[in-house]
Amino acid sequence: MADKFLTQSKPRPVCAERQIALSTGAQTLTDVADAVYCLTAGTVTITDGGGTAVAYPCAAGQVINFRAATFSVASGTFAAWYL
Repeated sequence: MADKFLTQSKPRPVCAERQIALSTGAQTLTDVADAVYCLTAGTVTITDGGGTAVAYPCAAGQVINFRAATFSVASGTFAAWYL
């Protein structure tokens, strides 16, 4: 999983530059996402770099600020944001 900010020392932007829809089921993104946005209520499981997976039940409009590349959407509609 590529982390585009691993060696960068400049301040990161405050708004998203790219986005990608997260499909139902498990998926690993090419790049590490900076946040997940919940469009419709549901549950997304986020796996961190150490391999720990945690399921987050989310309400529509909720943002989870977590840098990860592996997600599993059980229900709802989610998008990954790249800041």
